[in-house]
Amino acid sequence: SVSLTLSVQGGPPLPAWKPLGELWHVDNIDCAVGKAWLVTGASDKLITIWDMELGEPRTTMYGHVSRVTAVTFIPTALLSGSADGEVRVWDLDTEESTTTFHGHSCDVTCLADMGGKVVSGSLDHSLYVWDADGVGSQLLGHQSGVAGLAVDGQCIYSAGWDDIIIQWSQSTLEEVKRFVGHEAAVSAVRVSHTSLFSGSCDGTARRWCLTTGEEQIVFAG
Repeated sequence: SVSLTLSVQGGPPLPAWKPLGELWHVDNIDCAVGKAWLVTGASDKLITIWDMELGEPRTTMYGHVSRVTAVTFIPTALLSGSADGEVRVWDLDTEESTTTFHGHSCDVTCLADMGGKVVSGSLDHSLYVWDADGVGSQLLGHQSGVAGLAVDGQCIYSAGWDDIIIQWSQSTLEEVKRFVGHEAAVSAVRVSHTSLFSGSCDGTARRWCLTTGEEQIVFAG
């Protein structure tokens, strides 16, 4: 996640309990496709959408009761997760939370859209796939926290603090294969065409073959 510190002075309207001048950590950010919007999730439990050109807040959304640890724009909404394991879906027109998912036992670290379903990863070692009715399916396989997610048309890819990446079938929600080679926590994962890319605390980024799971290139400075 991205760690920044912002002063609340000059920011959006604040709850009465928030001392003026106090500093908060911005733990996650994301940018909206096709719009000059930046969203931040912070330790003050607030979600703020900013105008990237003006550098001013467009709106602030309230609802989480713990620090906001993950935010992700999807085509029709905004997803957020918090340190108490809660996942929310927000309507960007009404700026209201429309759905709340409960399943994780601690920090939600990453979120992804899966064609109308929501995928979440957490420090509790698990993933959840949530449907529109709020029913969640738990995916277990990691031996440590989940740090990153990626999806394509058929699979989910989860990066873990246990140094591995797991590929899951979207149709069966079962494990397909593991990508093993990193020597420390895998903190980021992206999928592109026939390749998977990952970044790790071992100081490397790697390219993997989606079909075989074999490591193809190690990017090491």
